[in-house]
Amino acid sequence: MSDRPTQLGIRARGEPSPRLRKYEVSGEDEEGFIHSFHTDDMQQALDIAEIMREDLARVRIDSHDT
Repeated sequence: MSDRPTQLGIRARGEPSPRLRKYEVSGEDEEGFIHSFHTDDMQQALDIAEIMREDLARVRIDSHDT
């Protein structure tokens, strides 16, 4: 696991992702805001995606070069 902390963010639809970590898990709330969780750990990204799917639509995991 990385020494860098994970980060959680909320942005309006259409705003670019800050691409802070290797993996970004994101989903959209009822008001159209994108909630995103950034981590370098794939297993953590999978776990967070599962939790996000309980409350958010269109949950996905993207991989970014960091």
